[in-house]
Amino acid sequence: MAMYYISRITGFQMSATYTHLMSNAMLSTAISYFTVFVELALPFAILSARPWIRKANTLALEGMHVGIMAGMGLVCFGLLMIGADCACLRDDDYRSIARRLRSFKTRIMKRTGPLLPRHAVIPGAMTAGRDGAADA
Repeated sequence: MAMYYISRITGFQMSATYTHLMSNAMLSTAISYFTVFVELALPFAILSARPWIRKANTLALEGMHVGIMAGMGLVCFGLLMIGADCACLRDDDYRSIARRLRSFKTRIMKRTGPLLPRHAVIPGAMTAGRDGAADA
């Protein structure tokens, strides 16, 4: 019920969508329990030997804090907490995330093709000599 009570505070600007969603008792209860569950699972995720648990928990926390930034307008708090949550990942986790993003990028590029045509027009400033002056 914490999210319900927070949505009733008028001390800071909240979006109308967030206030409307929190007026539903079932949804506000589910969001409150999800928040408590994810926050309590963080220490166990950090100590876990399975990297997918750390990544899933961190992703859930980041989604929650992005929601706080968008719904409640607490941008500085959300950014700080996302940074703190990302500190819980190990170096190997970041390497595997980078590998997945690179493979995702190459799959997307294969489907869509290159962003620039093969024979793109190059601006004159880029064809300048080594001294920076354009050839006359």
